[in-house]
Amino acid sequence: MLRTNRNRPACQMLLAVTGLIKDWWRADCIRVSPRDGQLLRIQAPCIIRVGDQIVEVVRRSVGQTTGGSYVVYGCERDGEACELWVRPDLSNRVRWIDGDGEHQLNETDVVVYG
Repeated sequence: MLRTNRNRPACQMLLAVTGLIKDWWRADCIRVSPRDGQLLRIQAPCIIRVGDQIVEVVRRSVGQTTGGSYVVYGCERDGEACELWVRPDLSNRVRWIDGDGEHQLNETDVVVYG
């Protein structure tokens, strides 16, 4: 015979955990390709290659606009400041900004070394 008074806290906890798991499963998740995920997870300090240039990532900032989320990596190359912008929700998702101007890149143009 089951004693409901004794099992009540355990049942309440089980129901609470089940509810949390359901909420987590239904929550909105950012889903990106593994390659985009690698570009979004770069942490400073880090060495990357952009095209044929080796640069150091010195800072990382995340932002949100009405057009979606983005990550900006502040980089240095031979003492020059430059930026790598990654926006996973756009077709032109990777931009490189340096002294020569702004360049659209393919995500395969960026290699992360660690």
